[in-house]
Amino acid sequence: MRTSAPLVLVSAPAGAGKSTLITQFAEADDRPFAWIQLDEGDNDPIVLLTYLAHALDGVRPLDPALFELLQAHTPRIEERILPHLEDAVLRTDPSLLILDDAQLIENEACWRILGFLMDRMSGGSQLVLGSRTDPPLPLARLHAAGRVTEFRMVDLAMTRDETARLLGLYGTTADDDTLDTLMDRTEGWITGLCLALLADQTGTRDHRLPPVRGDQRTIAAYFLEEVLDRRPEPVQRFLLHTSIVERLCGSLAGALTGDDEAPTILARLARENVFVAALDDHEEWYRYHHLFAELLRSRLERREPGTLVGLHTAAAEWYRAHGDGEAEVRHRLLAGDADAAAWTAAFVCDDHLVHGRTQSAVRLLDAFTEDQLRASPVLTLTAFEVYGSAADPRQHRWVQPLLTAHVGDGPSPVGNASMRAWQLEFKALLAPNGVSQMRRDAYEADRLEREAQTHWGNWTTSICGCAEYLNGCSRRAEKLIADVLDAALDDDERAGCHAYLALICGDEGRWQEASAHLAALDAYRPPDATLIMTLARARVMQHEGDEGLENELRRTRADFILHTTWKELLRAVALGEIALARGLLDEAAGWSAEADRILAGYPDAGALATRTKQLHRTLEQRRLAEPLTPAERRVLDLLPTQLTAEQMARRLFVSLNTVKSHQRHLYAKLGVATRTAAVERARELRLLPFASS
Repeated sequence: MRTSAPLVLVSAPAGAGKSTLITQFAEADDRPFAWIQLDEGDNDPIVLLTYLAHALDGVRPLDPALFELLQAHTPRIEERILPHLEDAVLRTDPSLLILDDAQLIENEACWRILGFLMDRMSGGSQLVLGSRTDPPLPLARLHAAGRVTEFRMVDLAMTRDETARLLGLYGTTADDDTLDTLMDRTEGWITGLCLALLADQTGTRDHRLPPVRGDQRTIAAYFLEEVLDRRPEPVQRFLLHTSIVERLCGSLAGALTGDDEAPTILARLARENVFVAALDDHEEWYRYHHLFAELLRSRLERREPGTLVGLHTAAAEWYRAHGDGEAEVRHRLLAGDADAAAWTAAFVCDDHLVHGRTQSAVRLLDAFTEDQLRASPVLTLTAFEVYGSAADPRQHRWVQPLLTAHVGDGPSPVGNASMRAWQLEFKALLAPNGVSQMRRDAYEADRLEREAQTHWGNWTTSICGCAEYLNGCSRRAEKLIADVLDAALDDDERAGCHAYLALICGDEGRWQEASAHLAALDAYRPPDATLIMTLARARVMQHEGDEGLENELRRTRADFILHTTWKELLRAVALGEIALARGLLDEAAGWSAEADRILAGYPDAGALATRTKQLHRTLEQRRLAEPLTPAERRVLDLLPTQLTAEQMARRLFVSLNTVKSHQRHLYAKLGVATRTAAVERARELRLLPFASS
């Protein structure tokens, strides 16, 4: 397996001997190596980066600052963590970094990280991947550049001669026909060969290999049952009861079996190679071979179905006591106790979100059924928050359940003053009943959090500031948000404050202050731009004539998951104002029409309603040499109808002569001579909506 390529890929089906080959390669090499055994829980960029950092730290101590960055509330992967990791790779002496079971990594961001790492491998270091499937890497390009060496099933398969020698090692012989049949059935798959051979160890040893029948799973089940049945009854029970967990240590085994000797039994099984593998150098954690564990669980379900609830509950209690909330949740669910799992799930999801592990939070929440989520107010609120943080369209499905959930005044799993306070904060952000109710909800939530002295006080005060802004009280909003900025605990919070302050200053024409807030916002480099941030930046860039305005405008028009009517309205109004300032009247008219459409279903829009009307009036003035009077505007709105001049007069409570006078003035201003032409021209100028088809 000698190769100098920076990437070594061992890609083959399960049980083909990938790990064995990689182990032999590492042990025969003089270079130090770090081995990461991947599992589904590592399918998150922050989790994977943490394991990579610890693995590299075992080869050569890394800068402690890297580990501090990984524990930050919102880790900066691209800007800060990857440069540290690159420096560590370049400084490390020639070594091997081994990742086994790489097929479990499905997250695209994780593979970008591994690709980044592979590209930095130099000076004799190598990245070794063991996987059941080809990784999403540009293998053709890597081959052309001589940067990858691959080993596949054909390279790992046992040859006919090797199989014959293997039979001899087991004291078994086979004639040519039997050997050919064995090779044909197993295709050189080493685990299949071993299963067939070990299943024959009956103790009598007639030195003849019996016929191999069935598919690979049947072979595995036959072998495993033969091995299991030969163990003493207490050991069988130990194996069955401990098979419900993915990883196992002595203490956990004791909790599941009630046996004080569990650590000793577990260590002995590992030494006897009863398909028990150590997961660390200290032989503290173990796991059963996947096929073996599958068989054990299947037999447990058949023989002792009544014990499963108790076993999963015992596992959940052990994980709870040892601070592994995610594992606790999964075993609560397997025990059929979603209610008990809800509180811990909400707490764990919140912790994942705080530390940037968004996909881990989504994966944990997805372990629940939708009925289970809806049945629990705690999970209903958590679902809204998690799916929103992940920009997952499913968040829309949780708006109404969140608004109508009966939460009470009990404690909150994420540290709010109460469940009611937590719900009020979401209600204020959504503001489904308008911005006046938004302000009432925000101040009530803020009162509850401040009285309870929780860490949510800054958050609720910032919502109050947003509500004041939308209600037209900009000075009060500015003061509230400035207070939050002074007390902000992290960069994300500071960036959000500067975005709102830049928006307020821009609204009032205080461009120097707006630009200063924007510079402060950009200094924090928030990983995910919000709508407020992009609008604030676009406003300042438009005023300063920045050439990058078009790119920023594209970001404001991106598919933000807005979840809120007021945000949609704010975007339409602000972009309409920017288009108008740039002289793009048709574009401004489009945003004005969008704002009118949203406002029609959202009557309590506060300052946004005023700005929508102002946008409309300003646009009308810009389109006409002489603007329309309010009376002329009312007559114009009736021109597309079938009403006669006399009927319009009755509708508007004016005389017929007054209507005709307004019509003459309208025609003159629009430069037309007939009613039909006036309607067409008004539509061209976007003073009237186009007729629906």
